Amino acid sequence: MPTLSLALPAYEAAINALHDEVQLTLHMQDEILRLFPPVYVVHIGTTRLVSSPNILDKPITPKKTKFSMEPAMFLQTDVDKMKEVMCGMTQSLLDQLKQQTVEVMLETSEAVGHSIDGKGRNYWDTYIEMLEKAPYSETGYTVFMNEETEKKIKETPPTPEQKQRIKDVTKAKREEFYAKQRSRRLL
Repeated sequence: MPTLSLALPAYEAAINALHDEVQLTLHMQDEILRLFPPVYVVHIGTTRLVSSPNILDKPITPKKTKFSMEPAMFLQTDVDKMKEVMCGMTQSLLDQLKQQTVEVMLETSEAVGHSIDGKGRNYWDTYIEMLEKAPYSETGYTVFMNEETEKKIKETPPTPEQKQRIKDVTKAKREEFYAKQRSRRLL
């Protein structure tokens, strides 16, 4: 005789699918996380992010959150409460993921030698140093900063010498980039 099960597998699968969709949507709306769209993989152990000049291995860290749901929410189909619980739970997990992502970006930058300490320095001098270290990009770079730093930068525009240095570094990087490109001329 089969055992009696009170589980609702189709309902559970639907809730999981809804959560996955909410999580993906919120993930892709975040300015940092959307740079790294989710990829579902099965993986155990550490991940090697950088192998030279310094090795950087990172373990997988679980994300945890606490939330509670009342049975009445399901029995009475309280959509607003369900939305509140699901979005709150998902946002908590994404906040942890965002923090880990920023930490990995900083550690990776440090491991490959692209880290610059700009504390107490003029922003534009630091920016020029970053341009000298970074590979050439035709589309430019995305810079993330807090509002206080942005305000300080706007209050201190680059000097004419700094503007010229930015142009010179960019021009040299562009020329170096194009010199390494193959020619597509037919003979």
